[in-house]
Amino acid sequence: MSNFYNQQKTNAAYIVLLLFAFFAIAGTARAQLASTYVFATGTGATLQNMTGATQLIGAGVDDGQSVIFNIGFDFTFENVTYKQFSASSNGVIRLGGTAVGTGFANSAASTTIQPKIMPMWDDICTGTGGVVNAIIVGTAPNRILVINHFGRMDATEASASNSTFQTWLYEGTNVIEFRYGAGANPASATIGIGGAAGANYMARNSTTLQTAASTGAVNINAWPGSGRFYTFTPPTAAYRAYIYNVNAGSATWCQGETRNITLSVKNTGTATWTDAGPNDINIGCKWNTNGTDWGDYRVRVDAGALAPGATANYTIPLQANSFQNASSTYGA
Repeated sequence: MSNFYNQQKTNAAYIVLLLFAFFAIAGTARAQLASTYVFATGTGATLQNMTGATQLIGAGVDDGQSVIFNIGFDFTFENVTYKQFSASSNGVIRLGGTAVGTGFANSAASTTIQPKIMPMWDDICTGTGGVVNAIIVGTAPNRILVINHFGRMDATEASASNSTFQTWLYEGTNVIEFRYGAGANPASATIGIGGAAGANYMARNSTTLQTAASTGAVNINAWPGSGRFYTFTPPTAAYRAYIYNVNAGSATWCQGETRNITLSVKNTGTATWTDAGPNDINIGCKWNTNGTDWGDYRVRVDAGALAPGATANYTIPLQANSFQNASSTYGA
């Protein structure tokens, strides 16, 4: 539930400040394994213009991998928050701080790359004139990381690139989307998403056109088509929040000091947040003074009937616990 931590260390103890959306209603969360994501597809998708993008892999590269890059915002996959990614010329992306590697033996259930995003995983390359690059578009809390592959659907890196596909990662909603331009048929590609465990995946079905499966053989040998898109949406809880733009002031907290902490929150669930009655929903905070036990709420601020998909700014007046002066680090 937490998107923000502020840790304050002293010689004898430390304080942790947790800002969160507090939901009085229990039992609304659902497991978010890759195999439970909601698959959808359609046509009419356009590709993102990549002017100003950062190059991850250059032209004429077979079995290449990028270094680790920042996503640019917190992205949650299978209930785990990731800040980094790396990409392969073979059409697979890995979330987290471990490099994706150069493997081309594609399998949705593979345990060599976890977790993985597979817009077109196969033994492919960038080719001449090709590139793998990335750009962030939009503004918080609705930014999108676009990872663009322009290459070939085989491993002849000395030949001209002729196929384009993009991966879009959406801030807040954590939707994963693949978009396809013009392209050639792959030999035996895997398109889908794979979780932290090999058995948890959702991938394009090899036998039923434009549908997805969470079991069985899923390799395909046909280009999805220009304008085709696939989306993988996490199962949505009724009460869910995305916290960003947190401002807690300087990194030094004094004993008994009071501050106004500002933050922005987006309602990423399916229910409106109410402020009264047994289903009270608030923005709140609490302290941890020993590293193990959480204390009572120090303050709660009404959410203000925030509707699904809407955002709001909140100010929380907070008084530090009575500990010695302590420096801290914090980040969204």
